[in-house]
Amino acid sequence: ALEPLLVAPPACDPRDRLDLLIRLFLLGEYVGEVHIASMIPGLVLAGFRALGLLAQHSSKSEEFYSPIALYPTQGLFIASDRWSNPDRSPLVSFADIVYPAITRNTRSFLALLPLEPCERFLELCSGTGIASLVAASRFAQHAWAIDITARASEFAEFNRRLNGLSNLTVAEGDLYEPVRRRSFDRVVAHPPYMPSCSAAEIYYDGGEDGEQVTRRVIAGLPDYLQSGGRFYSLALATERDAEAFE
Repeated sequence: ALEPLLVAPPACDPRDRLDLLIRLFLLGEYVGEVHIASMIPGLVLAGFRALGLLAQHSSKSEEFYSPIALYPTQGLFIASDRWSNPDRSPLVSFADIVYPAITRNTRSFLALLPLEPCERFLELCSGTGIASLVAASRFAQHAWAIDITARASEFAEFNRRLNGLSNLTVAEGDLYEPVRRRSFDRVVAHPPYMPSCSAAEIYYDGGEDGEQVTRRVIAGLPDYLQSGGRFYSLALATERDAEAFE
């Protein structure tokens, strides 16, 4: 389940432009058109709507909300799918929902990654692209973000442009497929690792034993991780009778 590290305060009128943006994009509240019109310039508002960052309440045309989340983390601005509706009811999930970058386990994953410089950084199962965005902004000469869903790749590319990073390449594909014939000195992955016997959200579905994607990531390392390179991953695995955990 999505576990955002946010609790909304009691609703009240926004005090200033920053407060308004927090309410729209971080907390995901409804905000009255009168406040938006008084604080956001017309061209900016038109841009927000053209990009799908703002929408009107279906039954109250004078109220706006953001169907996506936009928030600061790791010194970057990141967009992802939301985890709740403006009325605080749980969001109805869907197969290719893009996992937020401000959950506890995402923070745990990022804490694993070293900040030493590297030349070529590859993030698999990238979602918002948070790890590759951090790498490109801090220590990697060039980073690649790969995800199997078009929706995640679109969010990652939006985040790349939003943060003005020219040394990051976003691609859609199944694990290593988009980077064939390349090698990397650092490969990282936060794969789906929960056991699932039926269809589930892509970010969650690790197959019947939860290890299917993780095994494929590791199996590809000899072909894509250069000699002396390092691999980092946050996942789960099971130790079984008569089988080595490794």
